[in-house]
Amino acid sequence: MKKLYALFLSLVMMFAFASTAMAAEAPAYPTEPGFYVQWTTNGAYELQAVTVQDGESVYDLVIKTFTAERAKFTSVPSTIGDKTGMVLKSLDGKGSVPYNSEVLKPYQYYTSAVKDATLARVNDALLAKYSDSDGLGLWMGNGTGYSNDGPYMAYVGDDWTFTVNGSRPLDPNDSSVELYMNQAAVDAGDIIVLSYGETIEVWEY
Repeated sequence: MKKLYALFLSLVMMFAFASTAMAAEAPAYPTEPGFYVQWTTNGAYELQAVTVQDGESVYDLVIKTFTAERAKFTSVPSTIGDKTGMVLKSLDGKGSVPYNSEVLKPYQYYTSAVKDATLARVNDALLAKYSDSDGLGLWMGNGTGYSNDGPYMAYVGDDWTFTVNGSRPLDPNDSSVELYMNQAAVDAGDIIVLSYGETIEVWEY
């Protein structure tokens, strides 16, 4: 009897752990058209009560959605290369926070011996987009670093980003350049997601 009871308790614990693990999984990307906000990494996608019209930009939707709370919404112009556009810096108290490593100090070089999971992801991102970069090299601190080889830079931090139908919109004239939110046009049938969390950007300078 004791063995059966012990087995029963073991099964209960196993299913309890399984349900906890399932609850921690990232939610599925929305499948219905609309404008969604994901306030935290792996958080729920919240559909916003705003109508998406053909030809609007993602920035138009942000302004329409949060006009009533304009004090909680700030954006700034930004330029990368020859592209200038609007970047969402803060929404409802969640703002841009560049990453600073607790392991690697500014102006030190990153190597595989550095035990920093975030910088390892930056290294992987550089190698994935620019195979000739030889990965992350000089870490400047405040979220930025240079590649070991080639004219490449990287940024990492907690920021607001967006996707349209599951991907970041690209410049039709240069597929290596992502569009800013005021440049990305959408249609009524699109799925637009604004999300906050870790952001890694790599580019050629």
